[in-house]
Amino acid sequence: MLLVIALVLSVMTFGAFVTVPMTGVALLFIAKPVVDATWRELLVAGMPLTQIVAGLVPLVVLGHMLTASKEAQLTRMPLWPLWLVYTVVLSLSVVQIIHGQDLRTGFSVLFRHLNGLIGFYMVQAFFRQEREIKLFLTALIVAGLFPVGMGIYQLATGIVWQGEEQQIEGIIRNVGLYHDAITAANDSFYSVVRRAISSAAAGRYRRPLGLRRLLLGGGVEGL
Repeated sequence: MLLVIALVLSVMTFGAFVTVPMTGVALLFIAKPVVDATWRELLVAGMPLTQIVAGLVPLVVLGHMLTASKEAQLTRMPLWPLWLVYTVVLSLSVVQIIHGQDLRTGFSVLFRHLNGLIGFYMVQAFFRQEREIKLFLTALIVAGLFPVGMGIYQLATGIVWQGEEQQIEGIIRNVGLYHDAITAANDSFYSVVRRAISSAAAGRYRRPLGLRRLLLGGGVEGL
């Protein structure tokens, strides 16, 4: 069932990504926590949906780069010379990996690290106006509902998915449907940060009631 939901979200995301980039990027951030939870399911050529999405995103973004307006060009991205060096070093590393191991491993490393650059590019290229930035922040908050909800569900019910429990330094950490505790912890942490950024952007942190709501919401999400 989860895989079906992730597939539907992915199709919707890429459909919007191709036609309306800003909406597509927002949906991409919303869909990612759900897609990441399907890492066990192999779909095409022994690849899970996570790898398929990670490979398609750079290709779609490359198409937008080739037809981008002046404001959305890669050279307008902050610190673009540094990203150019990053890409060159990454490419050389991938060539070494392909030479020492195999083509699939090399491309897996390439797309996994290239998506960091793609993420920075997408945000600054497609979200420039205040209304667009608010949409992006809203998408980030919505994206945190799934991992945070999963964590709260485990905390409230005590249910642990078989094989998804990790013990680190004597502390048992429930990681839900994700591959490891880092993914679960990062998504929960980012949810708190998203609320903080969104509230600060809206100016609500200046009001005591708004601050209390922010802290309460962040505390619940942090669980």
